[in-house]
Amino acid sequence: MADAAKAAARGPRTAARWIQWGSLALAIALLLVFLLSQRQTTDFLYGTQHVGSVDDGNDDASDDTAGSADGSTHEYTGTLPSDAALAALFAKSTIVRLPGAIATFDEPRVLAAIGHADQVRAQQDDPQPKIKVIVAPPDLSDTDEDRIAALPGDNLRIVGLAVTFAGYDIMPSDTDGWQQQFVTGDVTSLILSRLAGVLHEPEPSEAASAVQWRTPTTAELRTVVDGLGTDRLYTAPGADLDEVPPVAGQAFPTTPPIVVALPRQVAGEPVPDYAAALAQRFPDTPIIVMYGYWCSYAGPGADNTEVATASYYSRYGQLISENAYPQWNVLNVYLQQWARIRYAGLFDRPLPYQLPDPVGVALPVLPWLFLACVLVFLGASVHSARRRPDAAPGGDEAPADGSGTVPMSSWGRLAGLSSLAVELSGLADDRTNPRLARGVVRLTAAREALDADRSAAIVGSQLDAAQREFGKLADLLDRPDYRPEAYLAGRSS
Repeated sequence: MADAAKAAARGPRTAARWIQWGSLALAIALLLVFLLSQRQTTDFLYGTQHVGSVDDGNDDASDDTAGSADGSTHEYTGTLPSDAALAALFAKSTIVRLPGAIATFDEPRVLAAIGHADQVRAQQDDPQPKIKVIVAPPDLSDTDEDRIAALPGDNLRIVGLAVTFAGYDIMPSDTDGWQQQFVTGDVTSLILSRLAGVLHEPEPSEAASAVQWRTPTTAELRTVVDGLGTDRLYTAPGADLDEVPPVAGQAFPTTPPIVVALPRQVAGEPVPDYAAALAQRFPDTPIIVMYGYWCSYAGPGADNTEVATASYYSRYGQLISENAYPQWNVLNVYLQQWARIRYAGLFDRPLPYQLPDPVGVALPVLPWLFLACVLVFLGASVHSARRRPDAAPGGDEAPADGSGTVPMSSWGRLAGLSSLAVELSGLADDRTNPRLARGVVRLTAAREALDADRSAAIVGSQLDAAQREFGKLADLLDRPDYRPEAYLAGRSS
């Protein structure tokens, strides 16, 4: 009978222990998952992304967006001369233009600005070396970029159309700046702006470098119109666009766009505004004209051109400026941006249904699940600590002392010290963490001894060791209320 009673009493206690320690383990697991999910990374391949979520039955739009029109991917091809040849070129003049460089700028204005900057910097308390300009081709490998960066002196580096000086990449701040950089390849304003910033001087006016637009002549417009094929595409000599990306069907589903691809224009000369002229010739038709890497739009929804242009070039402008992408890649992602704007509701078109993101739904719930597990653990610990010693495993009753107070059982001490460990963990620091860790190890050993029905002496020695560690930890924290004797006495009362 006694054995049966002991077995019956042991069942609920075992279930309570499973709930107690299982909730603690689950709380720790939830905390780790939540913390690891907070890492933020950025990883994308330009020219391979597609709209995806706005797929409206056009499977081709999401399959043909990678690489170029024939499915090939972009490869880095830029190369530099040998170290000896590079050093020889570097020693000759202030402006070093390497083979394959594409950037242009007003050399007299830049040289005058560099001369002024050298003069000012030479008079400073810490004189700086003279500035040189290195104009390199796009598509450089990381190794070649490191070789340029390792050249002696304080150099203004131009890789492709990307300008870097004094540790900063210089990017345009408005549409006019992007046009100067991509329509003509002119980076004069970027260079002068950065030099003025280093000297803490007012930036020069960009009016001298701004792209000047003109109306195309009748002959120029006739050449473009007559050259449009059945695919509504005209590619001028020097341009490399050979087809319109399929995602154009999502960006402009009602009327296929007319696309004109032109090479980069000559800096300093007025540029024909084909988009406006073709919009008059073909009303209610989307018109996209590419000048090198610049995409100009006219037609239906033109009020959203600034939104599409600003969001596109502010996100991808620096990447485009450093590399020699095919025009197909640039136009492909530009059209994706228009598709996103269309499905965002700017054209009064409903957004397609999207399945909810399980990660986005689950992550906000994790802190609440963690809190629930902690509360379950604390509740189970309080329940175990309040259990009378005559409920201890094995049915052994602890004798009462002279004061009539019943001493706490081994399970009660374990639960009380475990609760104390939880509270001390919030106060511990690098100085006290070792004692907290040793105390927790002792509690784990005591619990394993209890589960294995080891002798009371073994269990008591482990609990005594944990109690000593927590007592010293409380002394280091100057918190006498967290000494085990005071803490456990309060719980017993």
